[in-house]
Amino acid sequence: MDMGINIKPRLSWLDNSKMMAMLLVIIYHVGSFANLGEVGPAIESFNMPLFMILSGYACYHSLFRDKTIREWGLYIKKNFMRIMIPCIFVSAWSLPWTHDKLFFLHGYWFLQCLFSILLASALIEIGCAVLKIKKTFWLIAIILNIAMLFVTRNNLSEMTFYFTIGLILRRYDVLNILFRLPLTKRIVGVVGGVILWSVLYGLFYKSFYLFPFIKLVSLGDVHIFILRHIQGVVMAVSVIILMELISKEYNKFSYWGSKTLGMYLIHVFIVDNILNRAGLKIVSTGSSLVDIAISLLLAFFLCLITILICKISISTRITRLLILGEK
Repeated sequence: MDMGINIKPRLSWLDNSKMMAMLLVIIYHVGSFANLGEVGPAIESFNMPLFMILSGYACYHSLFRDKTIREWGLYIKKNFMRIMIPCIFVSAWSLPWTHDKLFFLHGYWFLQCLFSILLASALIEIGCAVLKIKKTFWLIAIILNIAMLFVTRNNLSEMTFYFTIGLILRRYDVLNILFRLPLTKRIVGVVGGVILWSVLYGLFYKSFYLFPFIKLVSLGDVHIFILRHIQGVVMAVSVIILMELISKEYNKFSYWGSKTLGMYLIHVFIVDNILNRAGLKIVSTGSSLVDIAISLLLAFFLCLITILICKISISTRITRLLILGEK
């Protein structure tokens, strides 16, 4: 998703990472009507953490820049226009099918989650200013995570942590330090990260959709919550390092990585309100490899359709605002 990156010139590895994450989202959603086997759950275990880490990384400077209360108001308004207006507009088209009063909080939960984190962070900083509390990065991060963990009791309790990891990676320049390591060490790091992720995933993973923090507490499985975060961060950072290794220059792939907010909205609408609602189901061929190949082919065509609709949306100012969150 386009996370409001204010970096000029744009970083190819950052937008390439976002586009890779978007492709993985599309592949994962294809699993709702095709046969992906274990590929779908494996993607779920790290891909939304990857998106949220990239969000935190991209938002750091705008979020921690000193502002007056009026400027904070403008900041909240800007992010509402950029994130929630497209979310509400696109998801409203599903109302004739779903009649769901909470339509934009379901299929588009990630965008609502991202805006909630930005809003909460801004309100915490405003509160510190009003109460004349000397704000620090760690004070805000701790309050934010505690609030989201125990107050919201939903996916926010999971995603806020990853967003904070993204902030930390930017604040302490961790990624650039990793990027400057010798090539051999970076490759070893990626391979080691994938191996660690696969071990933790195979032994301990439970879906954060089905087992949020509160449910894991009731089951006595808090350790799974902790290990889920470790493997999510390890794999997400491994993907980022890999994308930096192969990112030579800014290209078309990078460009579409800057449009992932609109791509996410369009793709979810197509899958939820057209394909799944039509009852599309691809029958298994009996071969896992063939099934996965068919799923990847379907994902490729869905990606092309999504990009085509995005290209059409770019053509007018109103559609850029309402679908892509851009002026």
